[in-house]
Amino acid sequence: MNTIFIVIALCCLFVSPVFAAPVDINTSSRTHLESVPGIGPGKAKAIIAYRKEHGPFKNVDELDNVAGIGPKTIDKIRSKITASKPKVASDSASSTNKIDSAGNWKGVIR
Repeated sequence: MNTIFIVIALCCLFVSPVFAAPVDINTSSRTHLESVPGIGPGKAKAIIAYRKEHGPFKNVDELDNVAGIGPKTIDKIRSKITASKPKVASDSASSTNKIDSAGNWKGVIR
């Protein structure tokens, strides 16, 4: 009985990373970035520093601009990471309150 439990536990342990969602280099914390094999504390810190200075990554290949990360590392981790598209903030006031060319207000009162 114990043997069956151990076998099932080991299967779950080794299969679950295969189905894990890719880590988003634009939104992930340092700890989450470090969960990617090949990304240690130094590289995770460098990714976040680059992201703060330059804004979100446009794609995974832009990691080549981060100190300590080169094409070989990118190729190794490509299937485990993603770069989400930055969300554009909408200005609700400008979309609901409008003034036409004659100066008449055409907005919505909420």
